[in-house]
Amino acid sequence: VGAVIGRDFSLELLEQAFIADPLEGLEVLLQRNFLIERPDQRLDFSHQVVRQATYDGMSNLQRRRWHLRVADALVKLHRDERNPSEVAFHYSQAGDGARPQYAQFSVKAGEWLLRSFGFRQALLAFDRALEIFESLPDSSPALVQRALQGRGLAYESLFDPEGMTKAYRRLQQWASERGDRNLLLTTYSRLTSMLALFGQQRESNELLQELVTALAQ
Repeated sequence: VGAVIGRDFSLELLEQAFIADPLEGLEVLLQRNFLIERPDQRLDFSHQVVRQATYDGMSNLQRRRWHLRVADALVKLHRDERNPSEVAFHYSQAGDGARPQYAQFSVKAGEWLLRSFGFRQALLAFDRALEIFESLPDSSPALVQRALQGRGLAYESLFDPEGMTKAYRRLQQWASERGDRNLLLTTYSRLTSMLALFGQQRESNELLQELVTALAQ
């Protein structure tokens, strides 16, 4: 289970993910120097080779089961609030049954990366989430909207008007398909404002004219 969690891990997380009390097994592994206890009280593998050999020795079924339990444990411990990317990774390794959770926490990871200035990584997280949402018939509209809006914000932060335009056009289409008039107007407003800010006044004016025509219809 420690090998599934990662190179180093806390006893709290191990206990939350493990079925039984892990103390007896941990004492044996510490005595035989497979694991070491760091000054910050986290447990660490004595060498990456030890962890990799342990991980590679598990069956695919075992790995999927333990990744799911580790992901669920991280959520129960509220670790997703400060590192949703870690939770998303474990759900991504937990098999097809965990794809909805993987998409959900990919959106959270993208939003966290936006706040941390990891704009390109945020785009990847949002794209992964949207790819899954498109294949799930009962995807949460709120999560889809957050992912689509997040892509627009990421391109804004990268000062990429072309990418931003495509992202917000995609959001407009989704809002139109859902009949969400407020979101459609908000997206038009956001895109025209940002294009003008980027010095693309002609494109901004064309978009405004398109909006006026749409409203008239």
